[in-house]
Amino acid sequence: MHAGRAHRQVVIVGHCNDFAAGAYLPLLDKLTAVADVFAFDQRGHGGADAPDPADPASFAPDSLAGDVVAVIGAVAARRPDARLHYFGHSLSAA
Repeated sequence: MHAGRAHRQVVIVGHCNDFAAGAYLPLLDKLTAVADVFAFDQRGHGGADAPDPADPASFAPDSLAGDVVAVIGAVAARRPDARLHYFGHSLSAA
């Protein structure tokens, strides 16, 4: 949301329950007044595709944590000049 403005902090919001991250649009929109906001749904939650149900490890906490690391890495590559802040809820917070 409003990403790419130089010299702004970045807030990455991890979302991990049945609602899509867009359900938090009013809050996320207010955050854009002070930072660039990147929000995502964890695998199998909200609007994200579900992982392979035949692979129980695909929902393991380590797998979800790896997704967070990948998202943060992608945002950092896009905004190498910015200070990154992360917050999440449910499993995204854990």
